[in-house]
Amino acid sequence: MKKVDKERVSRYRKEVSGKSEEIKRLCLKAGFEDALLGGSPVETWKKCGKPNCKCKEGGERRHGPYLAVQIRREGQQRNLTLKKSEEHFFAMAKHYQYQIRNRRRVIVLQAEVLESFDKMIEARTIWDKK
Repeated sequence: MKKVDKERVSRYRKEVSGKSEEIKRLCLKAGFEDALLGGSPVETWKKCGKPNCKCKEGGERRHGPYLAVQIRREGQQRNLTLKKSEEHFFAMAKHYQYQIRNRRRVIVLQAEVLESFDKMIEARTIWDKK
């Protein structure tokens, strides 16, 4: 009868355990009750339209940076330029992006956990009575 490779099983078990803990940690971070602004925070520079202003030259001579959030909904993109009193929306959008990155990481980790899980099962499986 084939013997189970205990070292391989142990290694896969440690991989699954470590990645499961990271998934748990990332999922707990998503459970806060603070609001998120669904968009990408950006800094923009603008021309003012005054005929003699330095910003007319463009490049680094434009006015700014101004905080804005790019929002894409239903195939339409719009930029929300924020006032000084609305800078908290910029932070909310940054936190939204952070949560989206965490979600992507969870997806990768889940695939890796399943792969390790399958290898662990394979290392323990006997296919005949010999």
